[in-house]
Amino acid sequence: MQLPSDGDLTALAGKLGPKGFAALIDHTNLSATARRKDIELLCQEAREMGAASVCINGDDVLLARKVLENSAVRICTVIGFPLGADTPHVKVKQAEDAFMNGAHEVDMVIDISSALERDFEDVRNEIRMVLAVRDRVNMLAQDPRLVKVIIETCYLQEKELIQEACRIAKQEHADFVKSSTGFGQPQAGIPKGATFEFISWMRDAVGPYHARNPIGVKASGGIGDARTALQMLLAAGILDSKGQLNGDTARVVRIGASKGPDILKDFAERYVKGGAGSATLSDY
Repeated sequence: MQLPSDGDLTALAGKLGPKGFAALIDHTNLSATARRKDIELLCQEAREMGAASVCINGDDVLLARKVLENSAVRICTVIGFPLGADTPHVKVKQAEDAFMNGAHEVDMVIDISSALERDFEDVRNEIRMVLAVRDRVNMLAQDPRLVKVIIETCYLQEKELIQEACRIAKQEHADFVKSSTGFGQPQAGIPKGATFEFISWMRDAVGPYHARNPIGVKASGGIGDARTALQMLLAAGILDSKGQLNGDTARVVRIGASKGPDILKDFAERYVKGGAGSATLSDY
């Protein structure tokens, strides 16, 4: 898949508009030093943006649940994060705790070492165990709980490994595959987060999103401007075969980013006629 032209990006921005664009962002703060005021601000920004979710550490879920009460913004947390090195049973307990505390979505890191060893049965087993937690919760949940599988592309790197990890997540009926934690430390020259190529490989591996293949792709790590975000959305399959927005876009694609308001402001300045001007988040 070739990098989209500026015209392609402008056309996608026009189809989405600021609100449609914002609704695809998982507004993120996974810092070890995030304090209560930081999470409250994150939630306030996400509400004003109309973001898809806030993505936060597990210890902050209860606070976000309180701050976001009566809001459409979903709560996302992480398990096995950021190394993927917890045992499957620990990841299961983390998922149970997250859903019990009010999370709507969990982003789980796979066992990266097993994937690098090409021991994909271990990877399959842990994904299956966490998804079983989701399925039990969804028997009673009013709105669906989702699991995103983080494959950490900066470590897998090879197309074969990245795509096999994605195929396994699809076969086990994960809701999304996700590129990165944003905390990886690859060797020099390897991007630590999402790239257009990596995201294209991921969507190719799981196939186009449709009713019988409801798996999304989330690009995360290093996305700090609207142009990059739009590139990732195109790579992740936001458009159907006719070039139209693909159904419920927030189930097809997501962008994970810690700079959501800045990205949205950049979107307005680049792609909205008249630019952002003096607009605030709530104006979008």
